[in-house]
Amino acid sequence: MANRDSSNRTFGAPSWMDEAYIQHAESVGQLVVAWARLHEHLGQLFAYLVATHSPHRGWAAWHAIYSDSQQRSCLRAVTREVYKDKTEPMREEIEWVLTEIGRLIDDRNSAVHVAVQFGLNKSEDGLQMIPVDDSGNPKAVPLVGKDLGAVFEAATQKISRLSLHAQALAPFLRSVPFHATTGPLPQRPPEPTAPHSHDRRTQDSGE
Repeated sequence: MANRDSSNRTFGAPSWMDEAYIQHAESVGQLVVAWARLHEHLGQLFAYLVATHSPHRGWAAWHAIYSDSQQRSCLRAVTREVYKDKTEPMREEIEWVLTEIGRLIDDRNSAVHVAVQFGLNKSEDGLQMIPVDDSGNPKAVPLVGKDLGAVFEAATQKISRLSLHAQALAPFLRSVPFHATTGPLPQRPPEPTAPHSHDRRTQDSGE
């Protein structure tokens, strides 16, 4: 069994560095969990649109799609096929959710794919995790000088509100006919409150 003591959290770095590392790992983990939950709710919409009486068939098709980007494209295509009228409320809501997700993709990809290192936070006299941008990683460069925790927390909040909205739309697809939605759909969630953030442009890379 692998040793799970705190010295392994930072890959051999001193234990006093753990706090910055753990905070970063938690912010990334929360974003990833929210992203997965969001796509589960999108899958529910897809399943009912494809096969209302047998949603398990829709689920089988959804899970057979290789990437979440392709899944979202298929959901958009099916939505437009079911709702020919662009002004149909359900089509507008699903397309709004998908468009909003598109604005969050860079944050999600940065959280997952950008390597980080320890840096000195001069304004707070402590350590923070900063992006490794020495190689010119295009996902890392926009994050230089930013509070990664605040960036990812804000993205997680937005992802979570979209997830809840998609979940709230699903019951309207469980009965036939649903080509012309009856009754008001759930209101779109408000913008989340921006988390506290510092503009950390004066940061030094650490070893």
